[in-house]
Amino acid sequence: MILSQNITMKFCLMINASNQWHDSIQRALSLAQCMVKNGHVINTVFFYGQASQVIQSKTMVEQWLKWQKNTQTKLQLCSTLIEERGLKSIASSTSGFEVVSLGSWIQAVEDADRVVELS
Repeated sequence: MILSQNITMKFCLMINASNQWHDSIQRALSLAQCMVKNGHVINTVFFYGQASQVIQSKTMVEQWLKWQKNTQTKLQLCSTLIEERGLKSIASSTSGFEVVSLGSWIQAVEDADRVVELS
């Protein structure tokens, strides 16, 4: 007899998008919603590479913040990439997203059971 067991896990998501960053971020949000719906916890979503441009899209910011409101998940932007792309002023005025160093990402990874990198 096989017993079904629900196993809840804590995840970190890293969105490391390429040139199709808009599509990658949308797919990442769909995955995050599905994971939470199935009982898992996401402690952090780290926007890295081209994904750091998420803050330039009002629609995407609104979608992520709506999801964050229900999950209390940290939404983090890579500080180096924000500075390189000249997005520091936009990032500082976008509530709900935190500009962090890779050290914060490493801490989130240590606090998770699994890490999922999406590109």
